[in-house]
Amino acid sequence: MSVTLSNTAETINSSLEKIISRVEGLYGIVISDQEGAVYSRVMRQDSPSYLPLYPVQMELPDVKNPSKSIVVPATDPGSILFVATVERGQRIGCGTVKTVTTSYQDYQVIYSRFSPLTLTFVAALGANRALLYSIIPELEHKLQHLRAFIEESHTNAKINNETH
Repeated sequence: MSVTLSNTAETINSSLEKIISRVEGLYGIVISDQEGAVYSRVMRQDSPSYLPLYPVQMELPDVKNPSKSIVVPATDPGSILFVATVERGQRIGCGTVKTVTTSYQDYQVIYSRFSPLTLTFVAALGANRALLYSIIPELEHKLQHLRAFIEESHTNAKINNETH
């Protein structure tokens, strides 16, 4: 199976923008993998700046040449912690956990596992949580191509590591 990541990213971003525009109180959605690599992030323009909506790439100063900068992939530390917690819970017999919601003073974060992807929803505390949960199956359906691309990439990386 051959899936192009650029076409998939454009389609995903368009879908995420439509979801955010129709759900009141939803600030943003981040799609990352189990290592926290961010594949897509869409957020409302009016989202508070302190929310954990991590960018797809970050620009950092180049250590070797301080007058220049380098672009590196960003990671979502919350999704890394979520995946580690879910996997550890399964190993010790706590059963399968697919979704976790955390509430803070004025916002909530919903993490949902769609292995190897993690979907992160950041919303106002008063946002309709049932509506946010109802988006998950719709989004999983739209993420099938990205999921296949990542699974294929991970399989190829394992094969390459085993042969070297």
